Amino acid sequence: MRTRVVAAAVVLLLLAAVAVRAQHNPPAAPADPADRQLEDLRAKLAAEQKALAELMKKRGGVLDKMEAVRAQLARSAARVERLRKDQAIAAAESKELADRMAAAEKSVADRRRDLAGRLRARYQFGRRGLLRLWLEAKDLSDLSRRRRYLDALFRADATRIEEYKKLLVEWTAARKKLEERQRTMAGIEAVVSEQQKAMEAERQMLTALLKSVEEERAAHESMVAELKARESSLRGVLAGLAREVEDTEEPPVEGAVDFASLAGSLCLPARGPVTSTYGQKVHPKFGTVIMQNGIEIGAAAGSPAKAVAPGAVRFADWFRGYGNLVIIDHGGGWYTLYAHLASVSVSVGQQVGKGKTVGVVGDTGSMTGANLYFEVRHRQQPQDPAAWLGSCSL
Repeated sequence: MRTRVVAAAVVLLLLAAVAVRAQHNPPAAPADPADRQLEDLRAKLAAEQKALAELMKKRGGVLDKMEAVRAQLARSAARVERLRKDQAIAAAESKELADRMAAAEKSVADRRRDLAGRLRARYQFGRRGLLRLWLEAKDLSDLSRRRRYLDALFRADATRIEEYKKLLVEWTAARKKLEERQRTMAGIEAVVSEQQKAMEAERQMLTALLKSVEEERAAHESMVAELKARESSLRGVLAGLAREVEDTEEPPVEGAVDFASLAGSLCLPARGPVTSTYGQKVHPKFGTVIMQNGIEIGAAAGSPAKAVAPGAVRFADWFRGYGNLVIIDHGGGWYTLYAHLASVSVSVGQQVGKGKTVGVVGDTGSMTGANLYFEVRHRQQPQDPAAWLGSCSL
């Protein structure tokens, strides 16, 4: 019997030693998939920055370079947003794991105290207690019953030890996962910091390009030529749309009124002041003339851009010089254009009503920061939006 007691005590001591080793010397963690993912992100970020730097060194259009930088900024911002979401998920998982670990640790401590009490009782019982138990038996039947009782106690103690071992394994696993999540969170924060530094460098590139347009004649003349080229391209797109869609006087949405009758009553497609008007713009330094075919609305970045009247979406994609662009066909050859969008919310062929969000205000293709660029056209010819707009905003 004493041999059993000593053996049980040794088991308990070994389990305690395992717990101490697990707490102070955890096994080396294998490579975490999240760590590999973060390393891949770092490599991708470095490759993108290198490609952008190479593009800046090449001869080429200023607008093309600006759009390349803005596209990279958009990718960077989207990546930061995804990383922040991953970070929030990791934080929630860390809290859950910490709670599980605390519960498991309490269970381990409770079971350890229980086992310690049982082993002390068995040690105190010892050989004398066993001899007394046998000697006090009234007969063989009573002796057999007492032995079965002791065996049941020993089995119960063995079960307690196994349960303790399982609890210890659960606690160790929870601790390991918690450490992994904490490493993931730290890694994400490091990558976010690197990405934000890269975005600052990209903004500085954009500022330098804008400054070159204002101060260097060659850069400015290059931009003017590109603006003319983009206008020609847009006219080609509108001509193509006219060929694809029969030019009837019927509005493209059932129940819609004739668009021409809406002159002077349209609401601004976004909330904000008109910061740049329709018409010719003369550069104060170089004397070059640029025709602006629409207006710029100083709407907040991220705010919605809305359709000014019912129609059908004919174009919803990136367009050189305009950034993300949506073109809505209102019938009778009338179109409205919404540009510089951070993202597009509609698709080609979709029917939209007045006030439908077509995209989110951004700065793609813009030279003046975040705003909504808006045009009204009849077939290919631009119209002054001021003649179409009232005093309201959508």
